[in-house]
Amino acid sequence: MTDDPVRPGGAGGDSPDSPVEESLRRAASTKDHLAKERVDQELRRRVEQRSAAVEPAGRHSLIVPVAVAVVLSAAVLGLTLLRGGDGLAPSLLAAVAMACLIFLVVRYWTTYYLRRVRDLQAQLATAQDELGLAHTEHRTYLEALERTSERERSVFTEELEIELWIGHDDEGDRVVERRVTRPEQLVSNRTMRPIVPNDEERLVRLADLGFETRREPDGGMITVLPLQEKVNWLKVWLVFDPVLTTPTEWTATYRPRGLWRPLRQHGRDQLIWDDRPGGASGTTTRLTTMTVSFRFPGGTTPTVAERHLFGETTAPARMPDGSWEVVWRDRSPAGRRYVWDLTQPVADRGQGGT
Repeated sequence: MTDDPVRPGGAGGDSPDSPVEESLRRAASTKDHLAKERVDQELRRRVEQRSAAVEPAGRHSLIVPVAVAVVLSAAVLGLTLLRGGDGLAPSLLAAVAMACLIFLVVRYWTTYYLRRVRDLQAQLATAQDELGLAHTEHRTYLEALERTSERERSVFTEELEIELWIGHDDEGDRVVERRVTRPEQLVSNRTMRPIVPNDEERLVRLADLGFETRREPDGGMITVLPLQEKVNWLKVWLVFDPVLTTPTEWTATYRPRGLWRPLRQHGRDQLIWDDRPGGASGTTTRLTTMTVSFRFPGGTTPTVAERHLFGETTAPARMPDGSWEVVWRDRSPAGRRYVWDLTQPVADRGQGGT
Protein backbone atom coordinates (compact mmCIF):
# COMPACT_ATOMS: atom_id res chain seq x y z
CA MET A 1 0.00 0.00 0.00
CA THR A 2 1.14 3.53 -0.66
CA ASP A 3 0.01 6.54 1.31
CA ASP A 4 0.25 9.86 -0.43
CA PRO A 5 0.81 12.91 1.74
CA VAL A 6 1.70 16.09 -0.09
CA ARG A 7 2.87 19.40 1.31
CA PRO A 8 1.72 22.79 -0.09
CA GLY A 9 2.37 23.12 -3.78
CA GLY A 10 2.66 19.37 -4.29
CA ALA A 11 1.45 17.73 -7.46
CA GLY A 12 -0.52 14.98 -5.76
CA GLY A 13 0.32 11.49 -4.62
CA ASP A 14 1.73 8.51 -6.42
CA SER A 15 -1.45 6.50 -6.51
CA PRO A 16 -2.27 4.48 -9.66
CA ASP A 17 -3.46 6.42 -12.69
CA SER A 18 -6.64 6.28 -14.70
CA PRO A 19 -6.80 3.65 -17.51
CA VAL A 20 -5.55 6.11 -20.13
CA GLU A 21 -2.83 7.42 -17.84
CA GLU A 22 -1.93 3.84 -16.93
CA SER A 23 -1.51 2.93 -20.61
CA LEU A 24 0.68 5.97 -21.17
CA ARG A 25 2.69 5.16 -18.06
CA ARG A 26 3.26 1.56 -19.21
CA ALA A 27 4.29 2.76 -22.65
CA ALA A 28 6.72 5.22 -21.10
CA SER A 29 7.97 2.48 -18.77
CA THR A 30 8.62 0.17 -21.74
CA LYS A 31 10.48 2.96 -23.52
CA ASP A 32 12.52 3.66 -20.40
CA HIS A 33 13.32 -0.04 -20.05
CA LEU A 34 14.61 -0.23 -23.62
CA ALA A 35 16.66 2.92 -23.05
CA LYS A 36 18.15 1.42 -19.91
CA GLU A 37 19.10 -1.75 -21.81
CA ARG A 38 20.93 0.36 -24.41
CA VAL A 39 22.72 2.26 -21.65
CA ASP A 40 23.69 -1.00 -19.94
CA GLN A 41 25.05 -2.45 -23.19
CA GLU A 42 27.06 0.68 -23.93
CA LEU A 43 28.49 0.78 -20.40
CA ARG A 44 29.47 -2.89 -20.57
CA ARG A 45 31.12 -2.37 -23.96
CA ARG A 46 33.15 0.57 -22.64
CA VAL A 47 34.19 -1.38 -19.54
CA GLU A 48 35.37 -4.32 -21.68
CA GLN A 49 37.28 -2.02 -24.06
CA ARG A 50 39.03 -0.19 -21.25
CA SER A 51 39.85 -3.43 -19.45
CA ALA A 52 41.39 -4.81 -22.64
CA ALA A 53 43.37 -1.58 -23.17
CA VAL A 54 44.84 -1.65 -19.67
CA GLU A 55 46.13 -5.24 -19.79
CA PRO A 56 48.68 -4.95 -22.66
CA ALA A 57 50.37 -2.02 -20.97
CA GLY A 58 52.49 -4.30 -18.82
CA ARG A 59 53.69 -6.51 -21.69
CA HIS A 60 56.13 -3.93 -23.03
CA SER A 61 57.30 -2.74 -19.63
CA LEU A 62 60.55 -4.79 -19.94
CA ILE A 63 61.73 -3.09 -23.15
CA VAL A 64 63.13 -0.02 -21.41
CA PRO A 65 64.91 -1.98 -18.62
CA VAL A 66 66.51 -4.30 -21.17
CA ALA A 67 67.68 -1.34 -23.26
CA VAL A 68 69.10 0.33 -20.16
CA ALA A 69 70.93 -2.88 -19.22
CA VAL A 70 72.47 -3.18 -22.71
CA VAL A 71 73.63 0.43 -22.76
CA LEU A 72 74.96 0.13 -19.20
CA SER A 73 76.91 -2.99 -20.14
CA ALA A 74 78.38 -1.25 -23.18
CA ALA A 75 79.36 1.74 -21.08
CA VAL A 76 81.08 -0.45 -18.51
CA LEU A 77 82.91 -2.32 -21.27
CA GLY A 78 84.05 0.95 -22.86
CA LEU A 79 85.31 2.30 -19.56
CA THR A 80 87.19 -0.90 -18.91
CA LEU A 81 88.96 -0.70 -22.29
CA LEU A 82 89.86 2.93 -21.72
CA ARG A 83 91.25 2.55 -18.23
CA GLY A 84 94.80 2.06 -19.42
CA GLY A 85 94.82 5.16 -21.63
CA ASP A 86 96.23 8.58 -20.71
CA GLY A 87 95.13 12.05 -21.62
CA LEU A 88 91.81 13.86 -22.02
CA ALA A 89 90.06 11.44 -24.35
CA PRO A 90 89.40 8.67 -21.82
CA SER A 91 87.97 11.17 -19.32
CA LEU A 92 85.68 12.70 -21.95
CA LEU A 93 84.46 9.29 -23.02
CA ALA A 94 83.79 8.35 -19.41
CA ALA A 95 81.86 11.59 -18.85
CA VAL A 96 79.79 11.01 -22.00
CA ALA A 97 79.06 7.46 -20.91
CA MET A 98 77.93 8.59 -17.46
CA ALA A 99 75.74 11.34 -18.97
CA CYS A 100 74.10 8.81 -21.28
CA LEU A 101 73.53 6.50 -18.34
CA ILE A 102 71.91 9.27 -16.28
CA PHE A 103 69.76 10.31 -19.26
CA LEU A 104 68.56 6.74 -19.79
CA VAL A 105 67.72 6.31 -16.12
CA VAL A 106 65.74 9.57 -16.06
CA ARG A 107 64.08 8.65 -19.34
CA TYR A 108 63.15 5.26 -17.98
CA TRP A 109 61.54 6.65 -14.83
CA THR A 110 59.69 9.34 -16.81
CA THR A 111 58.33 6.76 -19.24
CA TYR A 112 57.35 4.46 -16.40
CA TYR A 113 55.59 7.32 -14.55
CA LEU A 114 53.65 8.47 -17.63
CA ARG A 115 52.61 4.90 -18.43
CA ARG A 116 51.50 4.37 -14.84
CA VAL A 117 49.45 7.58 -14.91
CA ARG A 118 47.74 6.47 -18.15
CA ASP A 119 47.00 3.05 -16.65
CA LEU A 120 45.52 4.59 -13.52
CA GLN A 121 43.41 6.98 -15.61
CA ALA A 122 42.10 4.06 -17.64
CA GLN A 123 41.35 2.11 -14.46
CA LEU A 124 39.55 5.13 -13.01
CA ALA A 125 37.43 5.53 -16.13
CA THR A 126 36.61 1.83 -16.02
CA ALA A 127 35.64 2.08 -12.36
CA GLN A 128 33.42 5.07 -13.14
CA ASP A 129 31.68 3.14 -15.91
CA GLU A 130 31.22 0.16 -13.60
CA LEU A 131 29.79 2.47 -10.94
CA GLY A 132 27.34 3.90 -13.46
CA LEU A 133 26.34 0.39 -14.49
CA ALA A 134 25.89 -0.63 -10.84
CA HIS A 135 23.76 2.49 -10.22
CA THR A 136 21.52 1.63 -13.16
CA GLU A 137 21.13 -1.96 -11.98
CA HIS A 138 20.43 -0.75 -8.43
CA ARG A 139 17.68 1.54 -9.73
CA THR A 140 16.20 -1.40 -11.66
CA TYR A 141 16.17 -3.54 -8.52
CA LEU A 142 14.41 -0.79 -6.54
CA GLU A 143 11.77 -0.36 -9.23
CA ALA A 144 11.19 -4.13 -9.28
CA LEU A 145 10.79 -4.14 -5.48
CA GLU A 146 8.34 -1.26 -5.72
CA ARG A 147 6.23 -3.04 -8.34
CA THR A 148 6.26 -6.23 -6.26
CA SER A 149 5.17 -4.38 -3.13
CA GLU A 150 2.37 -2.57 -4.96
CA ARG A 151 0.78 -5.93 -5.76
CA GLU A 152 -0.01 -6.34 -2.05
CA ARG A 153 -2.10 -3.17 -1.96
CA SER A 154 -5.38 -5.08 -1.95
CA VAL A 155 -4.58 -7.83 0.57
CA PHE A 156 -5.25 -5.86 3.74
CA THR A 157 -7.31 -3.09 5.33
CA GLU A 158 -6.02 -0.55 7.78
CA GLU A 159 -6.93 1.91 10.53
CA LEU A 160 -4.78 5.03 10.45
CA GLU A 161 -4.14 7.63 13.14
CA ILE A 162 -1.67 10.48 12.55
CA GLU A 163 -0.31 12.90 15.13
CA LEU A 164 1.20 16.07 13.68
CA TRP A 165 3.29 17.96 16.23
CA ILE A 166 3.95 21.57 15.23
CA GLY A 167 7.10 22.72 16.99
CA HIS A 168 8.29 26.16 18.04
CA ASP A 169 11.12 25.70 15.51
CA ASP A 170 12.11 23.34 12.71
CA GLU A 171 13.60 20.80 15.13
CA GLY A 172 10.28 20.47 16.96
CA ASP A 173 8.25 19.25 13.97
CA ARG A 174 7.34 15.60 14.45
CA VAL A 175 4.99 13.03 12.89
CA VAL A 176 3.65 9.87 14.53
CA GLU A 177 1.67 7.44 12.33
CA ARG A 178 -0.13 4.64 14.14
CA ARG A 179 -1.66 1.89 12.07
CA VAL A 180 -3.61 -1.28 12.68
CA THR A 181 -3.11 -3.52 9.66
CA ARG A 182 -5.61 -6.35 9.12
CA PRO A 183 -4.33 -8.85 6.54
CA GLU A 184 -6.72 -10.93 4.49
CA GLN A 185 -4.11 -13.69 4.53
CA LEU A 186 -0.64 -12.29 5.09
CA VAL A 187 1.35 -9.12 4.44
CA SER A 188 5.12 -9.38 4.08
CA ASN A 189 5.93 -5.85 2.92
CA ARG A 190 4.46 -2.53 1.86
CA THR A 191 5.42 0.96 0.75
CA MET A 192 4.56 4.33 2.25
CA ARG A 193 5.34 7.99 1.70
CA PRO A 194 6.26 9.91 4.83
CA ILE A 195 5.01 13.48 5.15
CA VAL A 196 7.87 15.78 4.14
CA PRO A 197 8.13 19.56 3.55
CA ASN A 198 8.14 20.94 0.03
CA ASP A 199 7.92 24.67 0.63
CA GLU A 200 11.38 24.87 -0.95
CA GLU A 201 13.50 22.70 -3.23
CA ARG A 202 15.41 20.25 -1.06
CA LEU A 203 16.53 16.65 -1.39
CA VAL A 204 14.79 14.40 1.13
CA ARG A 205 16.71 11.43 2.54
CA LEU A 206 15.39 8.76 4.87
CA ALA A 207 18.49 9.12 7.08
CA ASP A 208 17.63 12.78 7.74
CA LEU A 209 14.22 11.98 9.26
CA GLY A 210 15.32 9.85 12.20
CA PHE A 211 12.72 7.30 11.03
CA GLU A 212 11.80 4.79 13.75
CA THR A 213 9.25 1.97 13.82
CA ARG A 214 7.67 -0.10 16.58
CA ARG A 215 5.50 -3.17 16.18
CA GLU A 216 2.95 -4.47 18.69
CA PRO A 217 1.99 -6.76 20.29
CA ASP A 218 4.46 -9.35 18.93
CA GLY A 219 7.43 -6.97 18.88
CA GLY A 220 8.46 -8.20 15.44
CA MET A 221 10.98 -6.40 13.28
CA ILE A 222 10.22 -3.82 10.58
CA THR A 223 13.06 -3.14 8.15
CA VAL A 224 12.81 0.29 6.50
CA LEU A 225 14.66 1.00 3.25
CA PRO A 226 14.48 4.01 0.89
CA LEU A 227 12.91 3.36 -2.50
CA GLN A 228 12.83 6.92 -3.87
CA GLU A 229 14.78 9.85 -2.46
CA LYS A 230 14.10 12.91 -4.58
CA VAL A 231 13.56 16.63 -4.20
CA ASN A 232 10.52 17.07 -1.91
CA TRP A 233 9.70 13.40 -2.31
CA LEU A 234 10.40 10.27 -0.25
CA LYS A 235 9.08 6.76 -0.62
CA VAL A 236 10.14 3.94 1.68
CA TRP A 237 9.82 0.15 1.67
CA LEU A 238 8.86 -1.65 4.87
CA VAL A 239 9.50 -5.38 5.32
CA PHE A 240 7.74 -7.21 8.17
CA ASP A 241 9.54 -10.08 9.90
CA PRO A 242 7.71 -12.23 10.71
CA VAL A 243 4.99 -11.51 8.17
CA LEU A 244 1.65 -10.11 9.31
CA THR A 245 -1.04 -12.78 9.54
CA THR A 246 -3.28 -11.27 12.24
CA PRO A 247 -4.36 -7.68 13.00
CA THR A 248 -1.17 -5.91 14.02
CA GLU A 249 -0.57 -2.42 15.41
CA TRP A 250 2.61 -0.67 14.41
CA THR A 251 3.93 2.88 14.63
CA ALA A 252 6.24 5.02 12.51
CA THR A 253 7.78 8.12 14.10
CA TYR A 254 9.92 10.62 12.23
CA ARG A 255 11.00 14.29 12.27
CA PRO A 256 10.56 16.17 8.97
CA ARG A 257 12.46 19.29 10.05
CA GLY A 258 10.85 22.48 8.79
CA LEU A 259 7.53 20.81 7.93
CA TRP A 260 5.50 23.64 9.50
CA ARG A 261 7.89 26.53 8.82
CA PRO A 262 5.31 28.41 6.66
CA LEU A 263 2.81 28.26 9.54
CA ARG A 264 5.36 29.68 11.98
CA GLN A 265 6.43 32.40 9.56
CA HIS A 266 3.11 33.43 7.99
CA GLY A 267 0.45 32.10 10.34
CA ARG A 268 -1.11 29.80 7.72
CA ASP A 269 -0.26 26.54 5.98
CA GLN A 270 -1.90 23.53 4.39
CA LEU A 271 -1.48 19.77 4.21
CA ILE A 272 -2.65 17.47 1.42
CA TRP A 273 -3.16 13.73 1.79
CA ASP A 274 -4.10 11.73 -1.30
CA ASP A 275 -5.95 8.47 -0.61
CA ARG A 276 -7.18 7.78 -4.13
CA PRO A 277 -5.93 4.34 -5.25
CA GLY A 278 -7.79 4.63 -8.55
CA GLY A 279 -6.79 8.20 -9.32
CA ALA A 280 -10.22 9.72 -8.63
CA SER A 281 -12.35 10.38 -5.56
CA GLY A 282 -14.83 7.70 -4.57
CA THR A 283 -12.67 4.72 -5.53
CA THR A 284 -11.68 1.84 -3.30
CA THR A 285 -9.44 2.55 -0.32
CA ARG A 286 -7.78 0.24 2.17
CA LEU A 287 -8.47 2.63 5.07
CA THR A 288 -11.43 1.83 7.29
CA THR A 289 -10.94 4.86 9.55
CA MET A 290 -8.61 7.85 9.42
CA THR A 291 -7.82 10.26 12.24
CA VAL A 292 -5.45 13.24 12.20
CA SER A 293 -4.52 15.09 15.40
CA PHE A 294 -2.97 18.52 14.93
CA ARG A 295 -0.92 19.62 17.96
CA PHE A 296 -0.21 23.35 17.95
CA PRO A 297 2.14 25.19 20.31
CA GLY A 298 0.50 27.38 22.94
CA GLY A 299 -0.57 30.93 22.19
CA THR A 300 -3.43 32.17 20.06
CA THR A 301 -6.25 29.82 19.11
CA PRO A 302 -5.56 27.81 15.91
CA THR A 303 -8.04 26.69 13.27
CA VAL A 304 -8.17 23.59 11.07
CA ALA A 305 -10.62 23.08 8.20
CA GLU A 306 -10.84 20.37 5.58
CA ARG A 307 -11.39 22.27 2.36
CA HIS A 308 -13.94 19.85 0.87
CA LEU A 309 -15.82 19.36 4.15
CA PHE A 310 -14.78 15.71 4.36
CA GLY A 311 -14.83 14.19 7.84
CA GLU A 312 -15.45 15.85 11.19
CA THR A 313 -13.30 18.42 12.99
CA THR A 314 -13.35 19.11 16.73
CA ALA A 315 -13.02 22.56 18.26
CA PRO A 316 -9.53 23.55 19.44
CA ALA A 317 -8.90 22.18 22.93
CA ARG A 318 -6.30 23.33 25.45
CA MET A 319 -3.99 20.58 26.68
CA PRO A 320 -2.47 20.42 30.19
CA ASP A 321 0.91 21.62 28.88
CA GLY A 322 -0.67 24.74 27.34
CA SER A 323 -0.63 23.48 23.73
CA TRP A 324 -3.67 23.22 21.45
CA GLU A 325 -5.15 20.08 19.88
CA VAL A 326 -7.54 19.85 16.95
CA VAL A 327 -8.74 16.38 15.91
CA TRP A 328 -10.08 15.57 12.47
CA ARG A 329 -11.69 12.21 11.71
CA ASP A 330 -13.19 10.43 8.72
CA ARG A 331 -15.12 7.39 9.90
CA SER A 332 -15.83 6.16 6.36
CA PRO A 333 -12.92 6.93 4.02
CA ALA A 334 -13.81 6.54 0.37
CA GLY A 335 -10.62 7.19 -1.55
CA ARG A 336 -10.42 10.98 -1.34
CA ARG A 337 -7.93 13.79 -1.68
CA TYR A 338 -7.93 15.67 1.61
CA VAL A 339 -6.77 19.28 1.95
CA TRP A 340 -6.47 20.81 5.41
CA ASP A 341 -6.04 24.55 5.86
CA LEU A 342 -4.33 25.55 9.11
CA THR A 343 -4.03 28.96 10.74
CA GLN A 344 -2.46 30.27 13.91
CA PRO A 345 -1.49 33.94 14.26
CA VAL A 346 2.26 34.37 14.49
CA ALA A 347 2.26 36.81 17.43
CA ASP A 348 2.07 35.78 21.10
CA ARG A 349 3.02 32.14 20.83
CA GLY A 350 3.22 30.40 24.19
CA GLN A 351 5.63 27.70 25.34
CA GLY A 352 3.32 24.68 25.32
CA GLY A 353 3.67 21.74 22.96
CA THR A 354 6.69 20.22 21.28
